[in-house]
Amino acid sequence: MKPEARLQAWGDRYIDRVVLPPMFTTALEHGSQEAAGNVRRAAQMMARGAKFGLPDCLVIQGYTHHRDCCRAICFIEYKRGRGKLSTRQEGVREALQRVGVLVHVARSIDDVFEALRGSSFDLHPNAKNIAVEYEERLMASDRKNAA
Repeated sequence: MKPEARLQAWGDRYIDRVVLPPMFTTALEHGSQEAAGNVRRAAQMMARGAKFGLPDCLVIQGYTHHRDCCRAICFIEYKRGRGKLSTRQEGVREALQRVGVLVHVARSIDDVFEALRGSSFDLHPNAKNIAVEYEERLMASDRKNAA
């Protein structure tokens, strides 16, 4: 498993553990890898409305006692090491920010914590310490896979 995929896997576990219910989270796998290098496949997907460059993760938290939309929402783009946003990812990020939805870039579990906190999610009271624990597990996984 690549370092960015490990970060995403640990980030997903972290989100599931610390974002208080009601909440929804999902990875956004929309076939961009499948369409990479396949012009016909990419054209078919775009014709159906697929947007390439979407962030890796969507997190939504609802109100406990209301049915009015959501309490908090954010997207997270996982980047491990020195990776940068692609041109498409930058364009999608700007478009989402124009409609008031934040896109955070996370290079660590602590960045995921800061993204959730910065987007006003209700979090487990020990979310910061849990982030430290999960970051240690992620780094141990990175070391194991590097050996």
